[in-house]
Amino acid sequence: MEEIVQIDYTNIRHYLKNILPPYLFVDKAEVCVGKSAKGVKNFAYNEWFFRCHIPDDPVVPGVFQVEAISQTAALAIHTQDNLFNETIYLKKLVNVDFLNSVRPGDQMFIDTKIEDFRRGIIKIQGETYVIRDNVKVLTCRATIVLVAPGMVNNLLPK
Repeated sequence: MEEIVQIDYTNIRHYLKNILPPYLFVDKAEVCVGKSAKGVKNFAYNEWFFRCHIPDDPVVPGVFQVEAISQTAALAIHTQDNLFNETIYLKKLVNVDFLNSVRPGDQMFIDTKIEDFRRGIIKIQGETYVIRDNVKVLTCRATIVLVAPGMVNNLLPK
């Protein structure tokens, strides 16, 4: 049976200990432990980066969408008891497509799936999207490789 964990703003830092606001790009998530996670990020009109990222046409930087995918996937990893304290880093962007903009006031949805997890190397698929006029508008799609160096180091010969 799959274990589902609900994470919201009151306990998200419990799982993402090494990420501090304003660099936290997940407000809440529903996690299928060790398999996938779906997150939500609300972008207020006064976010710090809107003042300097295309001031006449503010948009969420694409790299923040990639970071949101990585952070949401990390929740699926950190909810596993044996990986709760494991530090996870972004290792490689295999394929990233920025398809549409995320704008001030948008609610961005994040869907992630762990495709492969071996020896501390984690391959994930993810996408972000917004809902506009009751239509799902895909904003970013990515294949990302994450690494858990503590796991990798435990596998090295002593």
